[in-house]
Amino acid sequence: MGAANLNGIPLIKDVWEPACRTSLPREVVRVERAAILFADIIGFTCMTEEWSPAEHMSFLRNYQQHMATRVIQHEGKVVQYQGDAIVAMFGDSHDMRYAAGQALSCAFGMLDTIAAWSADRSARGELPLSIGIGVHLGSVGMGQIGVEGHLEQTIAGDTVNVARKLETLTRRLGASLIVSDELFAAIPQDAHRLAVDKLKPHGCCRIAGRANPISIWLSPREPLTA
Repeated sequence: MGAANLNGIPLIKDVWEPACRTSLPREVVRVERAAILFADIIGFTCMTEEWSPAEHMSFLRNYQQHMATRVIQHEGKVVQYQGDAIVAMFGDSHDMRYAAGQALSCAFGMLDTIAAWSADRSARGELPLSIGIGVHLGSVGMGQIGVEGHLEQTIAGDTVNVARKLETLTRRLGASLIVSDELFAAIPQDAHRLAVDKLKPHGCCRIAGRANPISIWLSPREPLTA
């Protein structure tokens, strides 16, 4: 394993070879098909309102470790940590069905991890946790953004935007997980039965800021127990 941050989580530059080597010109953009996953804690701002900065940071490190472990287990790449949000990419140019299945399995694994962690927190008298996850499949641009001396690797494109919007949509639809029909249609046969058991078709849904609606599947959110 290459370099890692202080919490032992691999850095994106170590899992994006050769797409985002720092030696490549900033103008270079590599485009690939991939599954993109966004996960975010629901109600995090309210939950942490009375926390000290140190408590806040300690929790985020623990949370990121839990989520990143699931991503790595499913052969994904952690793209970014955005506070309590995590962005991951699953791609295999030779077998996108496998990548789609890994992304979906990772999402279910994240929900299992959070459910177990939330139960432990509740047993200690702490607030339970709930997350929202959005997953979409399509073309993704990979490259560097920023200015010279302050560059960072990232991903961009409509696929990324839709995945983020699907995660946000979990609040309005009372779901823990929303996946696009593009992702659902791409999963391999061995993962299809699990998906059908856990996901319900929701039909076409409009995405905020996007002209074209998409069909989605969702997993209803379980009520929290304190």
